[in-house]
Parts: sequence; structure tokens; C-alpha cells
Amino acid sequence: MDKPPTYFALGLASFLFAIVLLFNMLGPMAVPVTKEQFDQIREADLIEYLIEKPRGFAWQLKKSVRVQGPNGATQAKRVELADPDPAVAADWRQKGGAVRQEQEDSWWGGVVFIVLLLGVGGWHIWSQIRLDLKGGGGPRRRLRDLETALKQGKITQAEFRQQAERLWAEL
Repeated sequence: MDKPPTYFALGLASFLFAIVLLFNMLGPMAVPVTKEQFDQIREADLIEYLIEKPRGFAWQLKKSVRVQGPNGATQAKRVELADPDPAVAADWRQKGGAVRQEQEDSWWGGVVFIVLLLGVGGWHIWSQIRLDLKGGGGPRRRLRDLETALKQGKITQAEFRQQAERLWAEL
């Protein structure tokens, strides 16, 4: 290895940091709840504000609550009605509840992110294949070639041991 592992560690840390930043940019998903569950949440005064989107609305909660969703119980910080009812949002506005406008989350960001990850993975695989074809191969292959050379008598036991110790450090 001609490059110190510090470069790899810095690159990996930067990549993971970028992934965390991208996930933070994605908005939280609203959990669909029934009208009865919503009424219980509203009566417990857990709603912080109404979120109006171009294609519907949701409610941001003051704290995370456990709700029974279509896939079982889940923690939710944002809920929406399973059967949207504009009268519920109008009632919230009429009673003076806080309202915030939000842009619709674009699903293209997620698609681009996944394509980017697949591209980086494909590039890494291709670079490893080129490195393997250009060089003597991986450490296991070079160790196997050393054993073959020892069996054929091309190298001595001392040479084998010396070269094998360098390869074992790579494993």
C-alpha cells in the first residue's frame, strides 16, 4: 500500500458525514392515523402546529407519541389523517391554531442520492478489479503463488517466510 490509511479514514469520515447531512435534509414522514387517534392526540394537547402542503396537510406534535399505524405501533412526531378531512384543518385554523406552510418534499432527491451511492459503489468495485488486474492480485492470491513457488522449488523456505510475513500483515 503506497497511500497511508489516514487518507482512507478521512475520505470515509467525509463520506459518512455527507450521508448524515443528506438524511437530515430529508423531512420527517407523517404517520397516518385514524380520526379517533387524532382526536385523542388533539384532546391531550399534543399538537404544536398544522403543516399545510400543496397536496394535503399534517400536524407536527410537541413530543413523540406512540400511535397504532397500518404496520403496527410506531413512534410519531408528525401525523396525518388516514382519510384526509379538510374540515379538521379548517376547524384548527378557526380556533386560532398555529399554521406553517411547507413545500412538498421532492422524491427526486432520494433517487439522486441512491443513484449516487450505487455509482460510488460501482466505481469502487471497478477500481478494485483494475487494481487486481494491474498488480499481483490480493494478498491471498500472492500468498498462494508464494506457496506454489515454494513447492516448485523456485524460492527457499527462508525467502518464503520473509515474503509471507509481509503478506500476512496485509491480511
